[in-house]
Amino acid sequence: MTNPQTEMIKFSNNICLFMCYLFCVDIRPDSIAAWCRYLAEGIGYKVLDDEGFVLDAPKLLKLLTGKEHTVFKVDLKGIEGIKNKTPVLYSMNGKTGHWVVVENGQIVFDPLIDSQNVKKGKPISARVITRG
Repeated sequence: MTNPQTEMIKFSNNICLFMCYLFCVDIRPDSIAAWCRYLAEGIGYKVLDDEGFVLDAPKLLKLLTGKEHTVFKVDLKGIEGIKNKTPVLYSMNGKTGHWVVVENGQIVFDPLIDSQNVKKGKPISARVITRG
């Protein structure tokens, strides 16, 4: 790898959905080292790719909890009706975006301190998790 720091920046820009899934199953790493262990495990089990994207959400959730989960995509126009912890994608341009967790119609977890997609964009889709 010629430019590992550049690759790590790209990777970190794509791990928001992964972080949201951990939050949804009540895993709250309290240090960078703890986050890195979960990320490395996700890559090792091939539920997270080298660019930071989640490849298999049900397999990831089973790895994290030991329980079966189903995850399905839902298009959104708003977050008001979301009751349970749910990853929601906000986007300013409809193509790229940032994932947060919504519960009871409110954002309860945002991996970034200042996301322009959340500030200026709108919720466009969710990953509804049914727990096994």
